[in-house]
Amino acid sequence: MVEGCAAGLAAHRERFVSSCVRHAPGLGVAAVETAWSGFLAQIPRRGDLFPRIQFDTGTGEFGQVLRPAPVRPPTATFWCAPPGDLRSQPGTKGPDLDLLAGLRARAEAVGAQEALILAPDGTVVEGAYTAVVWWEGATLCVRDEGVSRLPSVTEGRLLDLCRQRGIPVRGGRLAAERLPDHETWVVNSLDQVRLLVPGRIGGVDPGGDVVGDGPVFSARFRELSAALWAGWPALPG
Repeated sequence: MVEGCAAGLAAHRERFVSSCVRHAPGLGVAAVETAWSGFLAQIPRRGDLFPRIQFDTGTGEFGQVLRPAPVRPPTATFWCAPPGDLRSQPGTKGPDLDLLAGLRARAEAVGAQEALILAPDGTVVEGAYTAVVWWEGATLCVRDEGVSRLPSVTEGRLLDLCRQRGIPVRGGRLAAERLPDHETWVVNSLDQVRLLVPGRIGGVDPGGDVVGDGPVFSARFRELSAALWAGWPALPG
């Protein structure tokens, strides 16, 4: 959230409400929506923030965390976890946070900024806290429906922007060893979009093209990044 404005707020709300009701059927939509409205009311309308609302299925209580948004570069190096998704509920944000934090720590231990989760066949599912998209020619590709993963609000916004511009979009699978061969982005609500740059696959540095003092950002990256950051509506109230 930037100066009281947020992107994809309705989609974030829908995902949170549906997750709570799915995991606590007796809770009721109205109770979740009331908690959501109270959460929004507590958020300051100044500054760059990355707040979080949460629901504890054990206690039945809602909680919130108000935290400043960290400043991070528009690139991310990567480390790939061993093939096989160990998450218990990959389609829900929350139950596997400890596992994801552990993957992030392992990535950071080898100097990487993003941990990528692989399917048993070695193809990329998503990042620990990001969705992964890549380009094949002029077509933007997303992970197909063959695996369970978190519905990404930012990925959805990116796909809408592509369709509005006539950019082809399709599902597919990207093998981890092919990552250096494609322009690959990681997207989430904190960073919107970052360029994935050469990292480590199975402990091996695959190399990659870095020009001058850093990676080269394509025209489509600059255009779609600017669009993702633009036009955020103000929070209600």
